[in-house]
Amino acid sequence: MDENREDRRLEVITKMQHSSILSKEVIFNLFLPIHKLSHNSILYKDFVKNSNKRIIKYENVIVEQRNRLLTEIHKDVVSAIIQFGKISLTQDGKICSVFQEKDILRELKMGEKNHQQLREYIKIITDVTYYITIEGYTKNLRIFDKYLTVDGASKRVQGVIFDDEYVRMHRDDFSIDYKKIFKKIKGIEYATIPTILKFLMVDNKTTTPKTYKLEEILSKINFPTESNESLKKIKRHMKDYTVKLKEDYNVDYDAKSKNLIYSKMQDIRIIDELDIYKSELDSFIGKKFKHKNYIYTIQEFVNIFENKEWLIKTNIEDLIFNLFVDDLIFYLKQTTDIKNKGSLFNLLG
Repeated sequence: MDENREDRRLEVITKMQHSSILSKEVIFNLFLPIHKLSHNSILYKDFVKNSNKRIIKYENVIVEQRNRLLTEIHKDVVSAIIQFGKISLTQDGKICSVFQEKDILRELKMGEKNHQQLREYIKIITDVTYYITIEGYTKNLRIFDKYLTVDGASKRVQGVIFDDEYVRMHRDDFSIDYKKIFKKIKGIEYATIPTILKFLMVDNKTTTPKTYKLEEILSKINFPTESNESLKKIKRHMKDYTVKLKEDYNVDYDAKSKNLIYSKMQDIRIIDELDIYKSELDSFIGKKFKHKNYIYTIQEFVNIFENKEWLIKTNIEDLIFNLFVDDLIFYLKQTTDIKNKGSLFNLLG
């Protein structure tokens, strides 16, 4: 594997190990804000009726979820495997996590003997595929690419290989480290409250207080308001948690107005997206390459869309490269090498 690429993967691993949640996991509603989904619910019936597909819309984003529905418990399993497993590189450059089942069960407070239930959760997560469309571009995202039994004898040591697109999300998205309060949040009885807290962490990264309306948050996290009773229930739970929300999570909740005021709590850490390509891209500035019978000189790189579309400014014209930055660097290595006559990738003029 390319030495620079391996260094970048190791940087991503370091970031992953401290990332309890990703911004886009919350914004794109990858996990339902409930603990358990009833097969009698309207949401589940609609999912089955729609050939096991769930469509989520957020501003200019469309997320299509296929095969299975994931809830807060599945998100907790993902977070625990990332934070309490051992993340490393496989021989073919993939990122994996190897873990003892008992460690994950302990962190999730699932009981020491609930091995089969944990395995079932992991298999369900592995089975889910998301198609995320942003401004006409569609990404195929899974969380776990493969589920591995590392110790064939005891089946107590397990492993997962992360999907490349999910790894990219860790690289290119900002995340929140709430490892210090992981067990505390996991211990909240009603699953929607942790989702509300995660939304607040992602939405306000500052110590300046910000005011929210409860129903607006519920709408943004896609809380399934199938009946007035479900809405009444979450309001009742929020009221019951008023003191704990203030003491433990820096959230002032007014049960009468249904308003929340939140500013960043001390026990969490904001981790910015990784800018690990700038120096490598800058090394190509001033170099020449041939494209469509012209000799171009590279002047500047501008990222147009989430590291997937790049504007290459040259002395002749601006060119678009519409693949990920890894592919762009590979292209540049090919085309700025006078011994090489072309590239495997398409550069659009």
